[in-house]
Amino acid sequence: MDASRASDSDAYYGPMLLFKSTLFYLLRRLIGTAQVLRVSKGRNIKSFRMKLHSSDVRLLRENPNARVYIFAGTESTVDHTNTPIQFPPIEIYVDDVLTKQFTKGIKGRPGSARPADLTPYFSLFDKLILLRIVYLDALENYILYTYIVEEFPLATLVEQIAKKPHISAAATRAQIQKQNDLAGEDADLVVDTSSLTLRCPLTYARMKFPVRSVECDHIQCFDSESFLSMQQKIPLWQCPVCSKYIDQNLLAVSDYLADIIAKTANSVDSVNLNADGSWKAVEGDALLDSDDDD
Repeated sequence: MDASRASDSDAYYGPMLLFKSTLFYLLRRLIGTAQVLRVSKGRNIKSFRMKLHSSDVRLLRENPNARVYIFAGTESTVDHTNTPIQFPPIEIYVDDVLTKQFTKGIKGRPGSARPADLTPYFSLFDKLILLRIVYLDALENYILYTYIVEEFPLATLVEQIAKKPHISAAATRAQIQKQNDLAGEDADLVVDTSSLTLRCPLTYARMKFPVRSVECDHIQCFDSESFLSMQQKIPLWQCPVCSKYIDQNLLAVSDYLADIIAKTANSVDSVNLNADGSWKAVEGDALLDSDDDD
């Protein structure tokens, strides 16, 4: 049979669990049949075979960004249209070769796991493949799905964010003025200056591509490449400044921060913000003042 298929024990025929595409990959095609990892105390093994359709093989060979991913979610998932990725403690073997995977999410945080990438272990896409799953202490049934996805490089994602509408410098200056006005009212005094770091709160390196969510209230940004790299490993989508959830589609470049970074030397770590939204480098660093005409 030429069609994609998964055979052997325990295929799953219940309600389909749907996983959503992310910034990092686009789900292109489901391969074979969903499989069940049954409730188990201690160690258990699940084996099944899979053969790719000729069109799947062609897609994988012609598109260098095409990958074979395994997704898993719990059978008890409430919203089947938006299934968080979750795996039990697991080892995945392809034709008896142990694959290196990092599918463990953060305990108590459904959706903080990432899918398993099997692509490097498929030496021949058009042959029958044996998948063996060794798993531990599954407290409920887990459902496995195999997809061909299109993966997007980090550099492409950074570029895509840069092409979206930016947070304008004028909007940020107005935000600074408003925050200073509110602070002055609350404290019954005028706040002359505040400090803004040019270092990413994730890596402590000077930012290259300063971004934040358009829904966050703070001026402080983080580096888009550093943030995306971390979300690729553990997709928490949590703002590193205020800890709010970040909608991945609402990240935007801050023109205000980008302008400061462009106008200051690499040795500059921070600037002082004036109440009117202008800025000046911290004393001791040989720097430029802001240009209020931008």
